[in-house]
Amino acid sequence: MAEKALRIVSIDTGSFRRWAVETARILGDVEFLMPATGVAELDRDHRGFVRAVLDMEADFDGGEGSGKEAVDRFADALDKLARQAGEHFTREEALLSAAGSPKLAAHAREHQEFMDTLHRQAELFRNGRLNVARRLRGRLLSWWVDHAARVAAEDFSAAGSEARPAVGAQGARP
Repeated sequence: MAEKALRIVSIDTGSFRRWAVETARILGDVEFLMPATGVAELDRDHRGFVRAVLDMEADFDGGEGSGKEAVDRFADALDKLARQAGEHFTREEALLSAAGSPKLAAHAREHQEFMDTLHRQAELFRNGRLNVARRLRGRLLSWWVDHAARVAAEDFSAAGSEARPAVGAQGARP
């Protein structure tokens, strides 16, 4: 019996990242795409937000109760995500400000754009556009993974050690 050879196919980094985000079911599926900022609290926030998005989808898809109850849970989860993001962004911007980061204004603009998009999409969902849930999951997860990997890590790298508080800075990964 002839054995089939395993064929390795080359895939570009962007395509692989999109595939990993689109197929993610648990944090470990995308965590490797989010390098540590060097600030343990911010890294916990990033991972916590990704977990919350993944949990929100699982609850919406397979949660107990009626369709109305699933819709209510999803709406509540969106509110919780907005609060979490707002608190995280406040912490992150305060650290960048204290460090005198030249990237603070751009970083804050990205945060505001994210919050505006989240609020717009949540409003559409609450007004009966339930198909928003699928697209929103992808948008939230993709944005957050990109934020942790590209923006937060670069900004904290550019801000230098001043942006990394001495307390709690060790061990960015649990």
